Amino acid sequence: MALLAMTPLRAETLADVLTAHKIPVNLFSASDRQQPITSYAVSSDNSPFLLAYYDDDASGRLPSVLHVIRYDEQIHQLRRADLHGAKIPFLGFSTIMEQVSSNCLGSAQDISEKDGFITINTHINPSAGCVLVLNTDLTFSAGLWGWVLAKIDGNIIFEESMIHFAPVQSAKLSIYDPRQKQLIRIFPNEIDSARQQFSAELKKHLPSSQWCARENHSCNPDEFETDINKVTVSEQAFSFDVQMSPQGFGEEAEQAVKPKTVHYTCKLKDGKWLLTSAEASSAAQ
Repeated sequence: MALLAMTPLRAETLADVLTAHKIPVNLFSASDRQQPITSYAVSSDNSPFLLAYYDDDASGRLPSVLHVIRYDEQIHQLRRADLHGAKIPFLGFSTIMEQVSSNCLGSAQDISEKDGFITINTHINPSAGCVLVLNTDLTFSAGLWGWVLAKIDGNIIFEESMIHFAPVQSAKLSIYDPRQKQLIRIFPNEIDSARQQFSAELKKHLPSSQWCARENHSCNPDEFETDINKVTVSEQAFSFDVQMSPQGFGEEAEQAVKPKTVHYTCKLKDGKWLLTSAEASSAAQ
């Protein structure tokens, strides 16, 4: 048993992953097949087969190149690409990247293809990530700060990244049209009675200015803790739940203001995505 515990596990190779998904390994050179890989993501099916991965150089750190493979079994077409990060200025999480940021070369967590575009989710930290959008020929199309929640009608629904150590984590949901290269913020919406009601209640129980200064907290009642979940897609519409919480606003607010869950529906109307309804309910205790 001691001998087994001391024996290092063999690193998974590219050939191991290809074989597990019944992809012809003879399409790759011997050196490629034998290459150990790490921090990879594989598509959920083989239509087409997609793989995003890093070479494992045994350093414990990720190399600066993300490899992407696309294999179309129907026409026996293999495409490969290497994504290199660039040191581009950070202009905020709501911006569209025209190059792959070096900050986005974290572990690949998900890869999928729909409506002529491939998305790769990569990890930065628990509150931030990147969506790398590629064309089917594996050329880079755009980068988004966040992670994919769903896809609909050729669009990408994603949650935007957040500052990890911010006093409150206020979630934001946006939709991106890769054909038009257009990004639209869906939530939060300025005209939202549910948010306005929660903000008004929170305002009644704000901590003192001294507490806010000590905690380096803006204490803005319009910026409170929210969490997005239960995203459901239907034809030309999608819905999601938002949990609103007074967490982070001090003991009085956290005791006096009840958390609640709001259900939203967003529909495509006259070519525009509109938040059409919201139904509030008390959060489960």
